Amino acid sequence: MGKEDLNRQQMITHLYEHILALTNRYLHKAQTFSIQVLALEDPSFAAMAKQLRGVCNIVKLMCEVEPIRADNPLTSQKAEEYCRLVEKMAEAITSDNEALLQEVIDCLDRKPFL
Repeated sequence: MGKEDLNRQQMITHLYEHILALTNRYLHKAQTFSIQVLALEDPSFAAMAKQLRGVCNIVKLMCEVEPIRADNPLTSQKAEEYCRLVEKMAEAITSDNEALLQEVIDCLDRKPFL
C-alpha cells in the first residue's frame, strides 16, 4: 500500500469515526430530551442530518475509488446505515412523531460502537 493509499485509508477511517461520534451525540440527545426540546435545537436535527449526509457521501466516494482495503465497502455500508438512521431521527423530530423517534432510538441503541 503506497503513501497516498495509506493517507486515503486514514481519511476514510477518520470520517467514519466522525460519523459514529456524531450519531452517538444525536442518540444521547434523543435519549435525554423530549421531542419538543429536540425540535428547538439550533442548528436543527434536519440541518445536522444534512451535513452528516455530506460526510457519508464523501466516505462512499472514497471507498469506491479503487478500494484499497477489503473492508472499505463494509465501512461505506455502515456509514450509510448510520446516516439513514440520523435522517429518520430528524424526520421524526420535524414531524413530531414520538413513535418513530423511539423506533430509531431503539435501533441505534442496539448498534455496536455507539
